[in-house]
Amino acid sequence: MEHVFSKVKDVPLIWEYRQRIWEHLFSMSDGTTKSRIPKLKVVADFFRNLRDHHHIDILSIADLDLAITTSFLQYVEKQKQNSSKTDFYRNLLRAIGIPSELVPLNPFPRQRVSDPVLYNDQQTRAAVKTLKRECEVVMKRVKTLQSMLSTGKDPRREHGGKKGDWKRPENGVFIATQVVGVSLISWDDMNASNDIPGFRSIMHGLNECPGAPYLSHDGSVSIENGWTGQIRWFHPFADDIAPFVVLTMIRTGVNFSAIAKVKSGKANWSEPYPFTVGGSPADQYVFMLFEKVRGTPSDDDNEGPNIRVVSSTRPYSHPYRVFDFVEQLTAPLRAEMRNELARLKAINDRSEKEQQRLLKLERIKDDLFIYRTKSTGFGSLADHADISSPLAIKKCLLRCKLETNIRHLRSLKINFAYTESSNNLFVSQLLAHHRTASTSLFYIRRRATLERHYQLFQNIFALSISLINSDKFTHEALRVTLEAQGFIGETLDNLMNPEFRTRWGNSCATPYNPPAGFSQGTEPGEMCRVQNCIDGCPSARWIYDAVSIVEKQHATLCARREKIGLISIQGSSLPSQIERCETLLNAWRSVA
Repeated sequence: MEHVFSKVKDVPLIWEYRQRIWEHLFSMSDGTTKSRIPKLKVVADFFRNLRDHHHIDILSIADLDLAITTSFLQYVEKQKQNSSKTDFYRNLLRAIGIPSELVPLNPFPRQRVSDPVLYNDQQTRAAVKTLKRECEVVMKRVKTLQSMLSTGKDPRREHGGKKGDWKRPENGVFIATQVVGVSLISWDDMNASNDIPGFRSIMHGLNECPGAPYLSHDGSVSIENGWTGQIRWFHPFADDIAPFVVLTMIRTGVNFSAIAKVKSGKANWSEPYPFTVGGSPADQYVFMLFEKVRGTPSDDDNEGPNIRVVSSTRPYSHPYRVFDFVEQLTAPLRAEMRNELARLKAINDRSEKEQQRLLKLERIKDDLFIYRTKSTGFGSLADHADISSPLAIKKCLLRCKLETNIRHLRSLKINFAYTESSNNLFVSQLLAHHRTASTSLFYIRRRATLERHYQLFQNIFALSISLINSDKFTHEALRVTLEAQGFIGETLDNLMNPEFRTRWGNSCATPYNPPAGFSQGTEPGEMCRVQNCIDGCPSARWIYDAVSIVEKQHATLCARREKIGLISIQGSSLPSQIERCETLLNAWRSVA
């Protein structure tokens, strides 16, 4: 933390509240910290400018007023990335506890609300075809490795090797497993340790040995000789797992952040699907589980996964089989991570480099999408979840002839196996399947709240009808409709921003400033905690296909009720979930 704030000691407001700023804005990952340090400098320079050129000393929160806080907008108006700098500034003010009425709105246009790219069926199918081919390269590589593990021999001349033996890939695998060892120790460290006799000679021989096949930037299959090529047989690199991630995003509609944070272990990313889909008893389905952090309340820890997506367990390119394979692909690397973790923990007097390595291993060892790197040794997609997507993902999108803005993947809706049943793979969990009695009671109490707020509830949905019933959605038409309903500036941008979708499927105009009556338990400047949007919050708007999603959810819950019987649902939240779905649907119909 100190290295982040060491250059702002002369700015009392930042220095005094550095712990809170760190916890709210910098404590997520190394990448996040690195990307936000320049923005912290901009804010610090703003307060220095007030002091040095306007003789205004800001020593504490008490010294701030609306004129001062909004003057930041003029300060950054002509700077590049003024919108993202203002977002950071607003978040910093919230972090240190500035009253919400003193936090200025962001008037600068955001790139993230640009017109979405809408892909047609041909583009979609071409992208999926490319991704399946790229996945097959990696899957075939794993099978090839299994066949070579027992066929290789020592190619070194002093161990009976003959001319040409170094050029046989199975012999490179033998060297990697039986002589050098496949660990997380870097080439430089192995060379410096002198623990491997003839290390330089072995590495020279491996320069002739074909390594694992991989996808180059243009999509062609390449082979890299040398030690890195051998490592790739055992440990995937980021570009090896990228097609699996992008394919999952297209199949499910789940965003990159939620997928990147998935933990290893089937129990962490799947659970049984209780219904029969299709006529064949051989068809098996599961719920794929994801955690959507943005737009959900911070005290939602006991709710369980808030996104569930139905997946077949049969096709290799469907989410369940994709994750199952990635478990297999990353298992050797995960095992080496645990070995390295044990080694580092055994060191009593660790260097700073060793301590940082240990902390990173502790943080990512249970992530599903881990990978090997040439520089740092290992990494995880989870470290990129809250910042920009990694280069490997962007290159994969380009090979598929898709935009590198991963938000545009939301427009890809693949139906494949579920078309006939009208149940595509874009199934988000609007109404969570709760397991605990306390959660069930929470939703039973919500029934009374719905009754009290029913008129307000109807009015809000009446305003949403013009958005919901639009058969041909366009970005501009939606914007015009929302402006006509009184949303302008930041509130309009928030409604257009998919990051501010709540757990009920609606968009929120004021996620950091919930209206009176809907802000219980939310501290000033925090994202709305309770999210009682269905009670008629005036900041809520249901758009796109919200009606159809609730209709499907209602049908699913009714089918579950018929399947498990009356005795099994006593004391559960299932009846109240069904009633809430019916309340939503009746409200829409009554004002349509």
